[in-house]
Amino acid sequence: MVHLIVTYDVLKVSTVTGQDQLQQDTSERERSLAEENARLKRQLAEANEELAITKRPRCTLRKA
Repeated sequence: MVHLIVTYDVLKVSTVTGQDQLQQDTSERERSLAEENARLKRQLAEANEELAITKRPRCTLRKA
């Protein structure tokens, strides 16, 4: 009977460790996604700025 309790406790500890690992993996994935999101926002801001520059009226001087 003692052997079954020890085995159960080991399984219980393994399950908790598995949950901790899953939570750590999830946190790492969220951090990675947040970094990618920030990078994409910077790229979008740069693209919008470049687009705004190209839409500005141009002054051209022509010799008549």
